Amino acid sequence: MLASTSLLALVTLAQTPAPLLSHTFTRGDDAWQGMGDIAKVSRTAPPKPVLSFEYMVNKTNLNALVRTIEPGALKGAQHLHVALKTDTDTILALMVQEKDGGRFMAVATLPKNLWQEIDLAVSDLSLARDAGDPTDANGKLDTEKIESITIVDLHEFLIRMESAAVTTLFPDISSGPRELWMREFTVSTAPLPASSLDGLSRPQLSWIGVGGAGLKRVIAGGPLTGTNLEVTYSVGAGKFSGLFHAIPTGSLAGKTSLGVSLAVAKSASLMVQLEDDQGGKFNAMVEVPGVRSPRKISLPWSDFKPADDSKRDKMDVTRVKQIMILDISGITESVQQNNTLWLAHLEAK
Repeated sequence: MLASTSLLALVTLAQTPAPLLSHTFTRGDDAWQGMGDIAKVSRTAPPKPVLSFEYMVNKTNLNALVRTIEPGALKGAQHLHVALKTDTDTILALMVQEKDGGRFMAVATLPKNLWQEIDLAVSDLSLARDAGDPTDANGKLDTEKIESITIVDLHEFLIRMESAAVTTLFPDISSGPRELWMREFTVSTAPLPASSLDGLSRPQLSWIGVGGAGLKRVIAGGPLTGTNLEVTYSVGAGKFSGLFHAIPTGSLAGKTSLGVSLAVAKSASLMVQLEDDQGGKFNAMVEVPGVRSPRKISLPWSDFKPADDSKRDKMDVTRVKQIMILDISGITESVQQNNTLWLAHLEAK
């Protein structure tokens, strides 16, 4: 029995393809570089080697951790894995640049001082379509064209935006020195199962809190079945709070409604907004009773109406790029309270 088990293990190991890229920093920094005026890369020695990236968040400097790639070296890549830790609660973006093509990215919200495993399939990386982003011929990541991988703290960009809207959405960003640590980075051809629309099937948290909301994954013990996203926040007169999440463009095509499971500690008036890549914003309203009572919500596309600041009158679901869920009880009803929301099973039907 022992011999057959050992043989099976050897066969499985033999069938597992070697990673295209594997960095554990046992011999050096594996060619990762700090880019920017205030960027420093160093490494702690074995037995526990870790790459360190020191940088500054302020209104005058931009810094990033970058690894250049020889085009063709990552042909056939399907799975990116990285283990990161930061000294500040923040939002990180992992960006993959094609040679003469587009920039593809995914984000993760990281709690401070905790190692976070991040797993990404190539399909989890969305083409950046903001003004100034490079165009892409087919809108898809061609792995044989990858020429660089970049990790950047999005607080560096947000702190430079001095609009009242950004300050309201992200009130807790502060300037100062920061440090990020990486203990592993691999790229492999081993397939990764497709992510759920809410991203909760991945170990990292791909939602972003706004209005001072705190987010965490709850694997067990939440009021909803399966993994829950727990959102702690407060509302008050004229104050909202909530969260948003990227939606891969085209993933709602052919669907007729959006479904999600929700629960709240205290009754809440929620606004669900879908935003497209042409400035269209469309809102649907949901009333959720409190006392942690699970509720399954189904929102047909006809429930979504143009927002006051929408640049389009009609929603094209094939172009939707983002979902935002806000508790607007403080605005509509002048409610002032601390609250907790749980979310799971976001899906298009």
